[in-house]
Amino acid sequence: MTESSYLDPTAISAQCTLMREKIARDQEALDVAYLAVSNFVSKDELKSEAFSVLKSNMDQYLNFIGYLKAANQCDVRDLGILTTSVGNEVLDGKVILKNKKDAWNSKVKNDELAASYSEKAASGNAIEAIYYSAMATYHSMLANHDYSNYLYWKGKEELYDEIEESTKALFDEGFAIRSLCMVGGTYPGLGGKTFTKPGLDFNINNPNFSEDTYYRLTTLYRESGDAYFDALSARNDDPTQWSKAEKDFYIAEYEKRSQPLTGDVINSLRDAGYDEDVRNIKVLIYTTEEPYRSAFLENVMFT
Repeated sequence: MTESSYLDPTAISAQCTLMREKIARDQEALDVAYLAVSNFVSKDELKSEAFSVLKSNMDQYLNFIGYLKAANQCDVRDLGILTTSVGNEVLDGKVILKNKKDAWNSKVKNDELAASYSEKAASGNAIEAIYYSAMATYHSMLANHDYSNYLYWKGKEELYDEIEESTKALFDEGFAIRSLCMVGGTYPGLGGKTFTKPGLDFNINNPNFSEDTYYRLTTLYRESGDAYFDALSARNDDPTQWSKAEKDFYIAEYEKRSQPLTGDVINSLRDAGYDEDVRNIKVLIYTTEEPYRSAFLENVMFT
């Protein structure tokens, strides 16, 4: 425990409930994604060498979805453990450590006074001895009270440390499962960007406690799309030769970030059933460097 340590079981319980609700929504989204991909790869009418390769790649996506769902299930379990592990009392490091220190200092002072009065009682006359003995007994009683008070606050400190120790490994299993979605400890194509597991922050004075903790639970799930988009953007090969899955992913992500390609030409091609041509046109334009991309989009395709 440090002076900045702070644990509020009621707040933690409420925030764990909030995070479980968020994870539940994530699980539903993963179920939808799994079903969509599974239905796609199981289509018997699509048979070709290219489709077999794509299906193999999509099978890996299904594995990733499975890993993420399993990781979320582990996190939900650990959130339940965390809720029951934090006890039922507020533990404020600033208050606890100050009171423990004050109690110890008071004990030391009263021990010294008790010893001093005992010495005076032994060297004084009979009347003085009675007074000094009474004062020695009084300060000895105060010292005992101070020591009991010290042990009380020390117990609060140890309780916090026990909670922290017993919960520090929570979410490790979920993190390990998410790591299965990485290559060599980093996101594929991220140039070595590493996914780390920040420590759990008990400090409810931090207004970002819930979001910070939930971010740790779902970092890979929320960042993998951006990482893959960046990796595709960095490629120097012909984008029209990318797989359909790569093209569709890149187009969808680009159109979330920027104005999509529209206009009569695109609409006519799509209406005529030339979906692959539309796909190739879009991915070529979206991967073109500026200022050529903007000039093409603004002056040609939107007329």
